[in-house]
Amino acid sequence: MFDGPDYRKSLDEDVFDEWLEAGRSSKLNSEFMLVVWDDQDQNYYPEYVRDRAAIETSGLEYYGQTNDIRSVVAIYHLYSESRVSFG
Repeated sequence: MFDGPDYRKSLDEDVFDEWLEAGRSSKLNSEFMLVVWDDQDQNYYPEYVRDRAAIETSGLEYYGQTNDIRSVVAIYHLYSESRVSFG
């Protein structure tokens, strides 16, 4: 996932699937998973949020549209596994 010149590193699909399952299994009742790129660590990690309002208030901007160290590469609904947009 996230292959190509627009991304600094690809993400293994098995890791992505593990993140989805971890989010669904969590007792935090999250609905969305943000795939976040960390420039300092040069790696992706998941961030789980309960609802769309939490996405808006996360303080994270989209990858390629910010100079912040951390940025959102994609957002997925944990249960339908569909990619969603915000903003």
